[in-house]
Amino acid sequence: MISPSAPGQRHAALRTLALFVVLTALSACNLIPEAERYDVYQLPAASPEQPHAATSLTVLRVGVAASGDLLASNRIITVHDQVRMSSYAGARWASATPKLWQDHLVASLRRDGRLPHVAEEGDRVGVAHELRTTLHAFHIEDPADGGTARVAAEVRLIDVGNRHMIASQHFSAAQPLSTDSAETAARALGEATRTVTREIIDWSAEHLERTAAARAGSLTETGRLGILSGFTGIAGVYASPIPPRIATEQE
Repeated sequence: MISPSAPGQRHAALRTLALFVVLTALSACNLIPEAERYDVYQLPAASPEQPHAATSLTVLRVGVAASGDLLASNRIITVHDQVRMSSYAGARWASATPKLWQDHLVASLRRDGRLPHVAEEGDRVGVAHELRTTLHAFHIEDPADGGTARVAAEVRLIDVGNRHMIASQHFSAAQPLSTDSAETAARALGEATRTVTREIIDWSAEHLERTAAARAGSLTETGRLGILSGFTGIAGVYASPIPPRIATEQE
């Protein structure tokens, strides 16, 4: 026999269960943080200068830049003093700083035109030379005092064939900030990067042109010596004294 109060008890139990589900869902929403929203920045395109004529036909590979842990992420870094560093909230680079640097340098080299055959790390092509970079600075300094964007890099030009270093050079540039904001910081770092990139391209083109000229001169000299050696050998044959004729008994 069913008690008259059973339907009421069931309704009360369902209400309690529904309330429990709602409270559990609300608790879960509070425990899971919302996804962080941030603006994404890219370095400006290479300077729109008139392309130069090719000065070297070598295939140059540009590797991903090496860096310390501080610059290995895609955050826009600020350095307050020797011990305190931070990053702009709500702002990110489009990719990790070393890859960002490589992409910008490759695009700038190709646009310049003096070194038309530029390969990236991972391209399955034969290369003669490689450009390696170590980033030492890519950050904003002293944002409380107006701020300065600073970019510094050590660049090495390597002959891939014999693994010898042709040349190395330190490059740096600074650009003041007009205001302390993530967008201004990204733009200032972009301008400083442009300055450093132009200097790296000029330096690389000069050394590779000089290397190609030296190699061509060496080959020319080697060929000239080979020809002279050949003529000397031929002349030696014709200049050799004729051995005296041996008299026979009939004479």
